[in-house]
Amino acid sequence: MDRDRVLRDQTVVVAAGKIVAVGRDAAICTVVTPAGDSVCDVVLALPAGHLMVHGLLPGDAHEIRLAVTGGTRRYATARGDAVLRQGESSSTLDVRLVP
Repeated sequence: MDRDRVLRDQTVVVAAGKIVAVGRDAAICTVVTPAGDSVCDVVLALPAGHLMVHGLLPGDAHEIRLAVTGGTRRYATARGDAVLRQGESSSTLDVRLVP
């Protein structure tokens, strides 16, 4: 699994043009500056384990690169990055893991 896309409270995998729900996500963000910058931790709960994502979300950015910092079970040594794209009514998180 090289790419997961998170839509609201549902994690889906995009493979061969098909979208399949496989898990869920939870996030907590703490606003750390008057400009609205936040430090966020995201947990993607997938059947093979949890995947952790962490980073700084600038208050005015619509596309932010975050770090994949590890996880549990299959993802215990996971590394890579995630790109969060924020829209007006929804957001997506594209995760890319390095081999």
